[in-house]
Amino acid sequence: MNLDKHTKIWIAGSDTFLGSALLKAFQRAGYTHCSGDPVGIDLTNPSDVEMLLARFRPTVVLVAAGLSGGIGLNKRQPACLMTHNLQIVTNILPAAHSFGVKRLLYFASSCIYPRECPMPAREEMLMSGPMEPTSEFYSMAKLTGVKLCEAFHRQYGADFFAVIPTNLYGPQDALDPERAHVVGALLNRIGWAKQMQLAEVQIWGTGNARRELLHVDDAAEAAVLLTERYAEEKPVNIGGGEVYSVRELAEKISEVVGYTGRLCFDISQPDGAPYKALDGRILREMGWRPRRTLVEGLQEMWHHFLELLSGEQRRVA
Repeated sequence: MNLDKHTKIWIAGSDTFLGSALLKAFQRAGYTHCSGDPVGIDLTNPSDVEMLLARFRPTVVLVAAGLSGGIGLNKRQPACLMTHNLQIVTNILPAAHSFGVKRLLYFASSCIYPRECPMPAREEMLMSGPMEPTSEFYSMAKLTGVKLCEAFHRQYGADFFAVIPTNLYGPQDALDPERAHVVGALLNRIGWAKQMQLAEVQIWGTGNARRELLHVDDAAEAAVLLTERYAEEKPVNIGGGEVYSVRELAEKISEVVGYTGRLCFDISQPDGAPYKALDGRILREMGWRPRRTLVEGLQEMWHHFLELLSGEQRRVA
C-alpha cells in the first residue's frame, strides 16, 4: 500500500504496552496524522468504535487493544480475557470495513501457536495442534482475530492481516505485575526483593522454559515497516529476538538490579509452554533487524521502575 506521511492512522489500544510503542514509532517515522484512543473511549462498546471511526476517518488501523497477562491472570480470569478480546476484534474489524479503512493490522500473540510445534514457529504451523492449556482461552480469542482478518479478506478483499509478535518487553511492562509478561513480572518481583532486602525470591515453575525476547520498540518499528511494505494477506511473525530460559533471565535481571539473594523456583507452579520463539524470515527478507539488546532493555526497565518508586514515595510523603 502506498502511504504518505499525512495518512490518517489510528492505533487502537494506544494506552497498552504495545500500543503506546506503536504510536511513538509512527511519530518517529514522520507520520503527522497518527492518533491514539480518545480519553474515556470503550473499545468493547460498538457505538464508541463507530463514533471514533466516523469522526477520525482513518485510512490505516492497527489493533493493539485488549487484555493480556501472565499465567496467574490466565488461571484466574480466563472468561474475562476471552470475552474482552473477542469484543475488541468483533467490534473493530467490521466497523473498520464499514467505514472504508484501507489497511488493518491486527496484533495477535505467539501463544496462538501449538504448544508442541517445532520452534522457531513458522506462520504455516498455526492450528496444526493444541495450544498451551494455561493460556488457551486468551489464545483462542486472539486466534479468532487472525481468522477474522482472513475472513474479511476472502469475502470482501479487505487488506486486513494479522501480525504475531514474539514475547515483548520494555519499560511500560513493569507498571502492573498482574498483567505483566515474563520479563516485566520477573523484574517487578526481583526489583522489589532488592528494595526490601529479601533473602530470597519465589519464581513460578522450574526455570527451564525458554522464551524469545524482543524489545517492544523494535517490534513497533517492524510494524511500521509491515504497514508500509507488506503485500500479503497471510499472518506474519515479528520474531528474531534473543532466547533465554526463565532461569537465565532471572539471573540476568538480578545482575542488572544488583540483587544478591537466592532465586527459588516453585516447581508446583506451571512453566507454561516449554519453548516459544518465532521464525522472522519475512521481516529479515525485508531488511529489518532488532536494534536493542536484552541488557539495554533491562537497564531501561530498571531505571523506569526506580523512577516510579521514587514518585510513589514522594506522593506518600
